[in-house]
Amino acid sequence: MKSKFIIGLIALGAGFFATAQEVRDPEVKERPAQVSLVFPIGTNGLDAGNYINNASFNLFAGYAYGVKGAELAGFANVLQADVVGFQGAGFANVVGGNIEGFQSAGFVNTTRGNVKGAQGAGFGNVLGGHVEGAQGAGFFNVALGSITGAQLTGGVNFAQGNVKGAQLSGLANYIGGEVTGVQGSALFNYAGTLSGVQIGLVNFAKEYKKGAAIGLLNFVKGGMNRFEISYDDIVAINGSYRSGTPFLYTILTAGIDPDKDRWTYGVGLGTQYRISQRFFGNVEATTSSLMSLDERLDGTYLMNRLNVNFGYTLFGNVALIAGPVLNIYVSHPGDDGEDPFGSIVPDNTLFDDAGSDWAVNAWVGYRAAIRF
Repeated sequence: MKSKFIIGLIALGAGFFATAQEVRDPEVKERPAQVSLVFPIGTNGLDAGNYINNASFNLFAGYAYGVKGAELAGFANVLQADVVGFQGAGFANVVGGNIEGFQSAGFVNTTRGNVKGAQGAGFGNVLGGHVEGAQGAGFFNVALGSITGAQLTGGVNFAQGNVKGAQLSGLANYIGGEVTGVQGSALFNYAGTLSGVQIGLVNFAKEYKKGAAIGLLNFVKGGMNRFEISYDDIVAINGSYRSGTPFLYTILTAGIDPDKDRWTYGVGLGTQYRISQRFFGNVEATTSSLMSLDERLDGTYLMNRLNVNFGYTLFGNVALIAGPVLNIYVSHPGDDGEDPFGSIVPDNTLFDDAGSDWAVNAWVGYRAAIRF
């Protein structure tokens, strides 16, 4: 019932717009003020589409050529041309031109041209042009042009052009052009060209110029997308995946050592720098949980590692890597007070602090890997 009522009101508003188009005189005049109940019941009557109003108040829904000043409506405002100033409606604003100022609606704003200022809606904004300022909505924003400023929503943002500033959402972001600034969401980000920072669970960029993609999975063409198999002093067989950009990438890692009854899984961050055409270096920080292959363990057993590695590219994307590792082992045994992985700590350590509950040990280890 409620949806039928809303659809009916929208259809009625469309009818007002069509009627006004039929009666509009080519000559546009400016008026200091107008008041209406619903088009054409108002001080401008059937000629409402011929006027630019400085102050406009529509009890339910109004129609005019434009606004230079302020316009308010209990339900909806419909304009053929521009808003210069402020436009507010309880449900919707429909503008055929540009916005220079502030546009606010309880549900949705639809603007054919550009926004220079701010556009805010409780549910969504649809813009046919560019934003110079801010576009904010509860659920979605759409801009078919570029954005210089910010696009903010709790749901989904869409910008067909470039974004210079910030695009932030609760769910997902899309930028068809280049992002220069920050693109951040809880789930997914897409950018045609990455020249800033992406932050999200999954990030995708069709082209990479500079910047960083920070997430659990990052798919950046021309960036860092590498698999690695390694051996170290903690676990015999390790597999890891690195994704992002050379400046900053995410590491997902897991390892197993059947002979020593242990396996690990963890995450980390790293950066890569070029030394020569074939030689490069990596600085990486990871944290992993140590687990038993045979039983479920009580307590917490964390292996934190700082890798300083050097690599040599054999051919293509295949490289050999080796280097020292600073191991920092943090343990909190279960009720029995025994550490099942205590044997990994060597006799000579850089740091050894065994408190009543937590123990911290640090020493220098090693790792060697092949990356592809």
